[in-house]
Amino acid sequence: MSGSIGRCSPYLSIIIYFRNDNYSPNAIEKLNFSTQMLINQLHKSKIESEIIIVDWNSPDPNEPLIDELKITNNSKYVSITAYEVHNNIHSRYKGHENMGIQGEVASNVGIRRSRGKFVVVKASDVFYSADLIRFLAEKSLREDGVYRLDRIDVDYELPAPKEWEAAFKNNIIIRKSSEKNKIHVRSCGDFLLMSKKKWALIRGFPETNCVVNNGADGEALYASIGAGAKQIYLKGGICLYKLSHAAMFSSRIETRHLPRKDLLTNMLLGTGERNKAQTCLLIVIKVIFGILNLPTTKILNVKTRSVYRYYLIANLRRLFFGGGFLKSNEWGLSKLEIEKKIISLGDWDQRK
Repeated sequence: MSGSIGRCSPYLSIIIYFRNDNYSPNAIEKLNFSTQMLINQLHKSKIESEIIIVDWNSPDPNEPLIDELKITNNSKYVSITAYEVHNNIHSRYKGHENMGIQGEVASNVGIRRSRGKFVVVKASDVFYSADLIRFLAEKSLREDGVYRLDRIDVDYELPAPKEWEAAFKNNIIIRKSSEKNKIHVRSCGDFLLMSKKKWALIRGFPETNCVVNNGADGEALYASIGAGAKQIYLKGGICLYKLSHAAMFSSRIETRHLPRKDLLTNMLLGTGERNKAQTCLLIVIKVIFGILNLPTTKILNVKTRSVYRYYLIANLRRLFFGGGFLKSNEWGLSKLEIEKKIISLGDWDQRK
């Protein structure tokens, strides 16, 4: 089903980016199951929402992702829309032969075209906890907030039982958390929620002309804080679950020519408690490496910025009010006509 969308706006937009090439085992099955669970949760909690699926660079344009979606949406609270970004766009990015998706731009395509008061990006293989859905249903999100939470990696293969959350809790590998009051950058690409106005102010995730951009999600978090957002770190049962697989980010990144950052700083400054002079020296070292973009870093054999370059840019954006002015106003392929298909409309989306 395709056509125009109504003029009303939902409370929440959820952006799911995807590439239809099974880069992880049973990727389509995970997308279908997690999306169906999300629809059920949003309906039960009566959250007026839209799910935007960005189908990026499907290998066969004659078999688009929309044809493989096995989801049922009878909810009056949820609208579902798909945007199809074809290979002629993906092939513009350096390293396109090595990686089938430009995740930041794919996310921005959805963010830019979303209509919700609040917007969050969701990976196709993550699941929202019941406590997270209850929190969202309270509709207490703040426009001056940027919301973060923990990702819990689980060792589990689909199909999952009806009580999937209980099953996931029994198969936890690790909880990705951060120290209290620190900027929670760990796995923030899987849940970074803020108002649509804040997303527009920082101009989405940072975009480059390459298929990879190390630390782009963390940079967006730092930029939002620089733009005046207050980090609100949700704890406890308010979390999300991710199905672990061999192609996760930690397995794709490769750093050469210099020791790992913790080993390097320990080698230069020792392992004991550092004084103020040593702390200042450490900052100088990080800035120098950031300027030089060292150590050489690759993801799937595609060169990207080092952790120190990311550290430098992210902190500069935090210091300079988000630094949105440094980014193109055409973020999210706003000048291009991206093919749009409406899958289903909630009642709120049909009101005139």
